[in-house]
Amino acid sequence: MWLPGVLVAVAAALLAGLVHALVPGIPLLTAAVVFGIVAGQLPVARRQLTGVLAPGLSVASKRIMRLGIVLLGLKLSLVDILGLGWVTIATTIAIVVLTFFGTLWFGRRIGLPGQQPLLIATGFSVCGASAIGAMSAVVHA
Repeated sequence: MWLPGVLVAVAAALLAGLVHALVPGIPLLTAAVVFGIVAGQLPVARRQLTGVLAPGLSVASKRIMRLGIVLLGLKLSLVDILGLGWVTIATTIAIVVLTFFGTLWFGRRIGLPGQQPLLIATGFSVCGASAIGAMSAVVHA
């Protein structure tokens, strides 16, 4: 049954939204990630997160998050992007590519385990938590 986990994910998102509304300097995604980290460290919550809530959290972190990323991407129109000019577009692409591969190289160089270098490089170069979530689903991390 996935409903309890999805409802907890929705509640956490609403709580993160409330924190962001009360303190606009705290980004919504940052608040949500902090709540997830804190919940994962609490022994009582950890049992629930890996037990009854796991199926719903999996649905929320994979399917619902992917849908959210697609909807976020649809907000950008090709005309708006082309309106920036070729220098801005080329510079942005170069910065993202250099940041991604530089961070990936550095993460491997310092010996981060498993998929961590890839996930950190993705989040750091692209757009943070949503990019990490999308990449982790792709590489099954």
